[in-house]
Amino acid sequence: MRRYVLADWRIFGVDGRPEAIKNFASYSLQRLGVEVIDLYQPCRADPNVPYEESIGAIADLIKEGKVRHLGVSEVGADLLRRAVRISFQCWG
Repeated sequence: MRRYVLADWRIFGVDGRPEAIKNFASYSLQRLGVEVIDLYQPCRADPNVPYEESIGAIADLIKEGKVRHLGVSEVGADLLRRAVRISFQCWG
């Protein structure tokens, strides 16, 4: 029987700092034993970090070939537009 553990984000918080995102991604690559993460999607926006910085860190990971696709979650129209603007800079 498999057990699932749900983390309460209010206790553990969200860390959207670019250096933290890059560290989390590197750790995930190592732990999963893969060379690239297909989809990197933060669970929510960190209210203490400008959204462009968090999304920009994932865009950097895409440019480095460590991540294939960027996803967003729990964002409104404004944050979605900002994420799209940053992600287009990745390819353009």
